[in-house]
Amino acid sequence: MRISKPSLQVLREIGLGPLALLGLYRIKQKSGWLKLRSPVSDWASRDLRKHLLPQFALHPENTYLHARERINTQFFFDPDADLSKDLAAILGNEKNELNRQAKEILSGKFRFFNFSLVDLGYPPAWDTLRNLDDHHSSLKIKFDRHWSAYSTSDFPGDIKLLWEISRFGWVYILARAYRLNKQDEYFEGFWKLLISWRSANRPNEGPNWISAQEVAIRLLALIFAWNAFYPELRKVPERLLLLADMIANHAQRIPHTLEYSRAQGNNHLITEAVGLYSVGLLFPEFRRAAQWKKQGRHWVERAIDVQIFADGGYVQHSANYHRHALYALLWAFQLAKLNLEPFSTRCADLLRKSSELLRQMTDPLSGSASNYGHNDGSHLFPLSTAHHRDFRPLLQFAHYVLRGRSAYTAGAWDEAGFWLGVPASEFSDREHAGSENDNRQPKKQLQAQHPRIYPHAGLVFMKSTTSWAMLRCAHFSSRPGHSDQLHLDLWWGGENIILDAGTYLYNGPMPWQNGLAAANVHNGMLVDELEPMQRRGRFLWLHWAQGRFLESKSTPSGQMQVVVAEHDGYAKIGVLAKRTLIRAGNNLWTVVDELTGIGEHSLRVGWLLRDGKWEIEGTILHYESTAGNVRLDFSGPDITYAMFRAGQRLAGELRVKSEGLLGWFSPSYSVKQPALFLAIAINGKAPLRMISKWSLGSADPSNFEIRLDTPSNGKSQAIYREEHLDF
Repeated sequence: MRISKPSLQVLREIGLGPLALLGLYRIKQKSGWLKLRSPVSDWASRDLRKHLLPQFALHPENTYLHARERINTQFFFDPDADLSKDLAAILGNEKNELNRQAKEILSGKFRFFNFSLVDLGYPPAWDTLRNLDDHHSSLKIKFDRHWSAYSTSDFPGDIKLLWEISRFGWVYILARAYRLNKQDEYFEGFWKLLISWRSANRPNEGPNWISAQEVAIRLLALIFAWNAFYPELRKVPERLLLLADMIANHAQRIPHTLEYSRAQGNNHLITEAVGLYSVGLLFPEFRRAAQWKKQGRHWVERAIDVQIFADGGYVQHSANYHRHALYALLWAFQLAKLNLEPFSTRCADLLRKSSELLRQMTDPLSGSASNYGHNDGSHLFPLSTAHHRDFRPLLQFAHYVLRGRSAYTAGAWDEAGFWLGVPASEFSDREHAGSENDNRQPKKQLQAQHPRIYPHAGLVFMKSTTSWAMLRCAHFSSRPGHSDQLHLDLWWGGENIILDAGTYLYNGPMPWQNGLAAANVHNGMLVDELEPMQRRGRFLWLHWAQGRFLESKSTPSGQMQVVVAEHDGYAKIGVLAKRTLIRAGNNLWTVVDELTGIGEHSLRVGWLLRDGKWEIEGTILHYESTAGNVRLDFSGPDITYAMFRAGQRLAGELRVKSEGLLGWFSPSYSVKQPALFLAIAINGKAPLRMISKWSLGSADPSNFEIRLDTPSNGKSQAIYREEHLDF
């Protein structure tokens, strides 16, 4: 039997182990083993006694509850305690925002992917797949088969649009409002939604049971609900028994498909392992609790060791997945510490590095992080009123847990730590930043620093006191998410000036099948309109373009910095792509893009900006951002350009492929907004060079000049006022 070249490439780059695990999962699915091990049944036939150790009796019903109260395990907060006073103090003026969000849910309005507010009714139809782009059109999905009989590719739309409200993110909002206000309407609202979901989703039947990660996300929400709503639940013991039964059945579903999660080697495994560990630790009365706890802890520790790189980078090369994984791991880490079974110092060190890297890519003024890599809109623990793109709730919590101190001044981002076991006393006597109207944003500048290179993550950060940049250059040891080598993000005044398009949809009508993952839409280099890596399916890239950092320098004063990087994605056509990033002063940034090698080629560079006012005069772009005026001077031999907005050409003569993908920005999953994409190209015989000079605000580009030698030969020099930097 001959093996095709693409199959061999998959084997080389993905590895035999993950492929073998995936094969085992497919065999178990096709043979009916999964259906046998996780049979469909009615909730009514699920007697909780089947899940309990023999010593836990259910007759009379309160015997179990009394036994539960003797179990000495610690959740993040005391379920019986009155949290309202401390919570009100932490929230400050944000109390109104929390109550508003909770009222939205009680009126039948749910936020998809923490962004789009959609009126679904109360309770919603759990079996409806909605197309948020097409006037919120919807399709009913039949929940009439075992979950293993479904294929996610068979649905008439993106299955994540079906799964989203079944992730139970609304649990956290209603629970927080209940604890703040001590009003049972929030509990009764939660209970009505829970019973409605339960009635529509029999155990192991329907697509809401397909993904064990989705089950685990729901499971963590159920555990949180058990503790947050405990004062109300204990009033009617039958409700606690019903919730315990749901928790046990969700936990029971997860182990059957761990081969699939292990094959993925990403946040699927982390979320599922954290779910198992949490149930095993907090519900020792379950028959399989000891097994779940041991199994979950093993894979949590294994995931920390394997999925977090030595410099703190995350295996999925994505800011949002980095947040998801770190949140889940810190949930487990904190639970273990509170229950006096802490994780190893090595685990703590890797989590510390991971949180520090995520903080590097988070803007301190807005709290938003780069939109790089896959962004599926997930927000595992919506435990604050901060915007879903604000990473400070996690980072504040991580700093307390891993370093014993705060990362930011007091603000809306404190609440998440409060719910996850940081003592309320840690939040007192600290000055709150900002005001009710600006979401308490800290009024401080960036801290200038020398370039920080994270070689395993494939990221470098350059920061002045007012602006900062992130350059992407990875030598991949794990599957790339996006084809984004040499992509550049630029931030100024809390605004992402040059930004990453994001994701939009994994599964939609062409070209929206993860179309924003391509190099074509990133702020990088495209040669001969060719992608530097070969695409195979929605998520798989073959023939990885490998990057490396060549040089990093700073002047003694720090007024000028330079970083040089390249990648070999075009070595097959005889050229290398090289990018030099130079910062001069606070707000002058220069990008030198070079193509070295042989042959006639076209070199195209793209820049994505938010939608706004713009004008091009010759080879100068004037753009108005919310932070201030931005100027781009671009130059190169025989240069041509085109400006695109929402897939439409607005100006210029340059012709490029896949124009419909250009000029879009996706701030969260299933959402795309018009943006501006400036494509600039030069043609000629290699070596080729293009220069892009960015001037922010009042920065004067005449204060800076760059003297370049022949590409890749000799030394070039940057001059900023009286300072010189050779590179």
